Amino acid sequence: MISLRALSRCSAGAMLSIALSACSDGPKGCGILNPTRVLTASPTNVTVDVGQTREVGLTFITNCSDDATTVDIVSGSPTIASVARTVTGATITGLAPGTTTLTATAAAGPTTTLISVTVRALVPTTLTVTPVNDTLSPLGRRQLSSAVRDQNGAVLPNATVVWRSQTPALASVSSTGLVTASATGTATIEGKVATGTGTDSLSATTTILIVPACLLIRPLQFGVTYDGAFDASSCQSFLGYPMVDQFSLTSATQAYYAISLTPSVPMSLVALNLGSEFFGSPASTPGATLVNYGVMRAGTFGFMVAPPTIAASTYRVATQLNPDPGLTCAVTDVTRGVNFLTAMTPSCQSRDIRILPRLQANGRIVITAQAPSYPVRIDLMVFGTNEVLRVGATANAGDTATIDYVNTASRFVYLRMFGGPIINDRSIRITIDQ
Repeated sequence: MISLRALSRCSAGAMLSIALSACSDGPKGCGILNPTRVLTASPTNVTVDVGQTREVGLTFITNCSDDATTVDIVSGSPTIASVARTVTGATITGLAPGTTTLTATAAAGPTTTLISVTVRALVPTTLTVTPVNDTLSPLGRRQLSSAVRDQNGAVLPNATVVWRSQTPALASVSSTGLVTASATGTATIEGKVATGTGTDSLSATTTILIVPACLLIRPLQFGVTYDGAFDASSCQSFLGYPMVDQFSLTSATQAYYAISLTPSVPMSLVALNLGSEFFGSPASTPGATLVNYGVMRAGTFGFMVAPPTIAASTYRVATQLNPDPGLTCAVTDVTRGVNFLTAMTPSCQSRDIRILPRLQANGRIVITAQAPSYPVRIDLMVFGTNEVLRVGATANAGDTATIDYVNTASRFVYLRMFGGPIINDRSIRITIDQ
């Protein structure tokens, strides 16, 4: 039953059906009452960088239970900023520098609210140049690299770095950052990139010490590639070869390694005496990659690129850690003081292991071989002449063979292992004592 007080709230033109639905003590929806509808955004002013996104929250409040809660949002300039609806609001993506307004609209009402968006351009903020320090010999070259990052720390791949030499008498640099050393001294190479903000451009420098090739030993880490030039020096190695570049490798523990030289130049990876030494490389097909395998004890060891003759060209030296020399029949260089496994197979019935460094007069070397499965013979040889210094120690299955040799002349030596045609043993242990 409708009370007189309730009926008095209705207009004279409101008939019984309206009164029953809209003017009852328990109304549904809003009927003709003034609804309360509010659509808010947080924040209402947004700044976003090109390529970045920002989230805004959208909240729609109504006192009408029949109202739809659907909210749509559109960008006034879709080429400047795009917008996508989310469960709790919207995601704004900056596309191009500029300003635009987003309009959010609730279906009920309709009710709207506005969001101002400013999209900022990506600008160079940091510039790094690598390497920061380097050492070259005259005519040696080094390719510099750069990284330009924006205000968000992301790399700007299309940023242009301008290179110049602050010491042109010592070194020049190309437009791509290739440095060529010309005289001894300390050279400074600068890279610059414009910020586009009207302020000074960003800059970074590389300092390059240029020393005679005969004095330069370049530390080279495993897994690193070095690009050089065959015309970099007129110095001579201790073998009388023209010397291009000298390198050192350091390992905290015994390590398996491989050094490769491209293009291949026979006998061009030569020992460098740093307390112990690598030695040489066998002849290989011209133009191919020459690979030297080895096992080195903990310490620092060196080698040089010193081809017998030099034709002006470039070369690449690469180092690799942990290749297994037992998987190839190639000559393996080892330093004294190592203990390692190698292999003899039907396709590798003879294996040469070169022992470094050079044995000095009255120097002693002890070699031990153990073959768990098949007999293996070991001979101690003189490199270059194939003179046999000690013949025929044989490790039978499960036995150990030992060569204990004291030399009477300074020489390079190597170990030659022999197996039979049916041998297939990948667990032959070799120990080279000091």
